[in-house]
Amino acid sequence: MLIQLRDYQREAVGAILAEYARGVTRQLVVLPTGTGKTIIFSKVIASFGEGALVLAHRDELIEQAVDKMLLVWPDADIGVVKAGRNELGHKVTVASVQTLAHKKRLNQLVDACRGRLRVTVVDEAHHAIASQWLAALRALYGGPKNLLLGFTATPNRADKLGLGSIFQKVVYQKGILEMIGPGYLVKPNGVSIKTNTDISQVKEKEGDFRESALQNVINTANRNQLIEEAFSQYAPQRKAIVFTAGIKHAHDLAGVFNASGTPAAALDGSMGPSERRRIVQNLKSGAIQVLANCGVLTEGFDEPSVDCIVLARPTKSQSLYIQQIGRGLRPYPSKRDCLVIDVADLSGRHR
Repeated sequence: MLIQLRDYQREAVGAILAEYARGVTRQLVVLPTGTGKTIIFSKVIASFGEGALVLAHRDELIEQAVDKMLLVWPDADIGVVKAGRNELGHKVTVASVQTLAHKKRLNQLVDACRGRLRVTVVDEAHHAIASQWLAALRALYGGPKNLLLGFTATPNRADKLGLGSIFQKVVYQKGILEMIGPGYLVKPNGVSIKTNTDISQVKEKEGDFRESALQNVINTANRNQLIEEAFSQYAPQRKAIVFTAGIKHAHDLAGVFNASGTPAAALDGSMGPSERRRIVQNLKSGAIQVLANCGVLTEGFDEPSVDCIVLARPTKSQSLYIQQIGRGLRPYPSKRDCLVIDVADLSGRHR
């Protein structure tokens, strides 16, 4: 059974195709986390019915793109290019940007796509200005007749670098509040937990706190215990994702939750894909209640039953802040809202 597009998804597809017909070939779409950006670009690719490339930077995003595309276009001929997979010659290719950082793999894909690409999709397009992405786009972009289509929930980068050098126009945009009203997202409710941790001297990198320095300051027994106590007070029955400042911070916090009797686990980028999937499945099933992660679940994670977000790491990045909260806004049966526990530290500069 083909998936039915929501009204705004149909509007977005219509806007993309209309702007392309007007000659706008480098387009950006801005929609909140959890509103089905993958469904939209899958429908656009299906509408063209020609060669297409989807660029993503996480294993989870690659798998998600393939799964959702088959819901929209069941007969799609899809190949995956990442790590141990090099499925060239398909009508649609979903590729890992990290894999394309290897010149040999990039050249192989360029040869396979030459003269065939009509649509190039950049998932999580706020990353597109990074050197690794730019190298792949320069090599693969098929020219003025090729639709370059970027999707992001957060077009503003912490390092202030703009996306205007890549995309000509935002062709469709809606915000979180516009999605809450019709029930496409649940509303966030917040509680701020004050700590005495002083982060005013933590150095910055590319517009945000330097993670290693931040972890050294905030990963303390007292602060971690305060976070667990706040969760036990405000969200004892909720399923939560905790965002941390580093790998050790994630594992230490998970340990504090487990010691208090709340089943928890830590997730970080050093783990292999199968281990990450096993841990995420434990969250989905309810085997664990709290999942502390470092840099893994900010993008490409879809678990609607999560109804609490714990911001255990401060950030100066509006983009990161919105992405983190967005992980808890997807609707789910009997889910009324998402509780955001924001751990606020002392800093003269932190907003």
